Amino acid sequence: MTKTFLAIGIFCFLFTLNNAFAQNLLSPLWRMEKDANREQAKVNLMLSWERQGYSWMSGECTISNDFVVNEKDSGYQLSFSLLCRIDSVVINGYCIDSSSNSSGWTRGEKYKIKIPASVLKSGMVNRISFRVSDFGYTGGLSSNFCQIAEKYNHPNDSVNLTLDSSNHCYSLNASRLKLTADVESSNEGILNLVVRNDFGDTLVVESRRVDKGKKQQTFALEQYNLPAGFYESTVILSNGCYSGDVAWFTIAPESIECGSKAPADIDQYWTTALNELNSIEPQFTLQKVDSLCSDFRDGYIAEMSSVKDVSIRAYYFVPKGAGKYPAILHLPGYGNGFTYHKGFKNRKEDVIEMALCVRGHGISADKFNPWNDMTLWAYQICNLQENVYRSAYLDCVRAVDFLLSRSEVDTTRIGVLGGSQGGGLALATAALCNDKIHVCAFFDPFPCDVRDLISIRKIGQEEIQSFVKLYDNCNYEDALRVQDYVDARNLASKIRCQTLFLTALFDDDCPSHVGFSAFNSIHSKKEFKIYPFDSHMCESGEFDEMFRFVFEKLSLMQ
Repeated sequence: MTKTFLAIGIFCFLFTLNNAFAQNLLSPLWRMEKDANREQAKVNLMLSWERQGYSWMSGECTISNDFVVNEKDSGYQLSFSLLCRIDSVVINGYCIDSSSNSSGWTRGEKYKIKIPASVLKSGMVNRISFRVSDFGYTGGLSSNFCQIAEKYNHPNDSVNLTLDSSNHCYSLNASRLKLTADVESSNEGILNLVVRNDFGDTLVVESRRVDKGKKQQTFALEQYNLPAGFYESTVILSNGCYSGDVAWFTIAPESIECGSKAPADIDQYWTTALNELNSIEPQFTLQKVDSLCSDFRDGYIAEMSSVKDVSIRAYYFVPKGAGKYPAILHLPGYGNGFTYHKGFKNRKEDVIEMALCVRGHGISADKFNPWNDMTLWAYQICNLQENVYRSAYLDCVRAVDFLLSRSEVDTTRIGVLGGSQGGGLALATAALCNDKIHVCAFFDPFPCDVRDLISIRKIGQEEIQSFVKLYDNCNYEDALRVQDYVDARNLASKIRCQTLFLTALFDDDCPSHVGFSAFNSIHSKKEFKIYPFDSHMCESGEFDEMFRFVFEKLSLMQ
């Protein structure tokens, strides 16, 4: 099932693991060394860099692996596609390439190099190493691939993992939780299984002997009584060559809880913030833009005043024809400015759509734009009053004020949706405007359950440590304390509307754990949907699903 999804959903830039590791002399497990004084770590090319704690911040590293060739004159070829900058490729001390991917993050571009027979040692251990840096963003599905194989010898070694639940979701103490590996092996070998939780703790290790041919191996995971959580399963077939696969599953996600509590005075904090916003004259303006119009809708730019003397803008689309319509507020992902308007312009449903560019995004980035000096998350990270998410949440509230002011909006039918940062903004908007929002849909949100987030996505700790260096009198714990006040999870209990949560199990940017932590804090009518083969890249139509849900619910409210 994993392979089918990869081949159909993202074939344009990924390689399936089966094909990638067919007759591969290289294990997917590599040594990672950042400098001569650092102890070596392991890195698995079947997993994303980010899931293993590596990013553009990690600096220069060397990854290396060992392999054995039987006859060095058989014509061996190196094929690879690594999402990082590659400065050199060395085998047994000889540099065989220094220019293949020097430009950096090239997703899915495959390089092939014929290995000179003179650098290989027949019947002995050979070592290949890459000098790399600038690890690229994947969203969770690894596009990394590295293979050494005889050029004209490609047995169909493969491993496919499947689970007996279509969405890979199981109840606590499930009587059946079976992981099945469909194995095709050209020789006898060993199949190794490792199951880890999303915090990186290894909970299951099993090894099975595999005969030549096509076989199924079933692992009865129910015997381990795994607690509520999210689990990564990796299998590697070793039979003189290597094949592997990865799958995620979850147990009782509705029992997931945040590891920390909201600040005792968080209600007062947000009451004060809302009072500040309400003291500012909104100064709503609306300008029609011909290029945003179509046969179905009229398009506008809306502008309004928000806190900290910042004007924010939004794209505003209204069906042609008189009357009142339900309205959907779209909120932006990190850095997204809603650049593409075709979908909004050509929508035929009778619904108003407002695509808000919060400060620092798109057409609202003219007066407030910290991106040249830092990333948005870093802005005033230790300042309770100036923190960017305090202001961004209030921008969203102001957009709701705009919708409430419009005669064409049916103010009893307003919905909000977003993914990633937009998901966090959607949660905050539904919470802070709880009696004015009637339906909410969100995908893997940020910032949400931040303390657990940075325990799972460990590069978040490095990011925050780098942010606090930008300011005097700012330290790591101060930054986390401020995050507690703007954490969408700590606002979620105030949501009163019906809600949909979508999550992708391969998401390493905003892992499923943090979204469920918020979802489980919501006490109104709610539902969730799991995408077991998707990542933060949203290849499976999550945004279309959110729109359908919100529009359907608003339509039923007539």
